[in-house]
Amino acid sequence: MRIKRIEELEAWKIDKVSQIDSGLIKSLFNTKRNNAKTQRRKNGFTLVEILIAIAVLSMGVALFFNAFTQGMKGILAGQRRVIAVNYAQQVMEKYVMPKKFNDLVLGTYYVNNATAEGFKLQYMVNYVNSLNLDQIVSSGDYKRILVSVIDNRGIVPQVNLIMLKTDYEGLE
Repeated sequence: MRIKRIEELEAWKIDKVSQIDSGLIKSLFNTKRNNAKTQRRKNGFTLVEILIAIAVLSMGVALFFNAFTQGMKGILAGQRRVIAVNYAQQVMEKYVMPKKFNDLVLGTYYVNNATAEGFKLQYMVNYVNSLNLDQIVSSGDYKRILVSVIDNRGIVPQVNLIMLKTDYEGLE
């Protein structure tokens, strides 16, 4: 029994050594083949590699410029929105705030001082319900003044500024 076990171990060792030898021989051949590839690569890049690099680089540049233009559009829209809000505030201060409740005549009025920059300014005076300030009524104690600034270029949406006036003398 013991001799059989020793023979099995010897056979196993011989099998492992032959596997190691065949692996070593394969790695030697692969090394020679890899050295030939490496030697060829030291001379330069292939045309396909250069074309792929140019394609990847051009896609990166295109993405960068797309992000840049989108950022510039956002900056322009922000600037135009600030200008529109400033115009709405100027209209409110110049045409609405100095007037008393009874001096504000109902209707829609157009202001033409911002047309050079592509804006249309208007303000509307209406009576509104005291419980629902969006509901327009024929008479009441509250007047809603809605100043609207419309961008004729369509870069920013309409800007609205709302003010309420009442006819109670003590509250004005």
